[in-house]
Amino acid sequence: MEIEGHPTQDIIDELVRRGAATVPGDSSGPDRAMISAVVPERKGFWLYVPETTYETEIDEGPPLIV
Repeated sequence: MEIEGHPTQDIIDELVRRGAATVPGDSSGPDRAMISAVVPERKGFWLYVPETTYETEIDEGPPLIV
């Protein structure tokens, strides 16, 4: 797996540095059981990043970050 330096992972890393949180989920939304443990009660918006975003034909998907 070669994720370091992947443009999508670089964007996610920068957003996390700025206060974003990553929560596992699917196209129906984040895993609700994980939200209260990971995300504080604040206003924001959800960004859906499908696993296919990482498909560059040389990379595997990212490790799950929680």
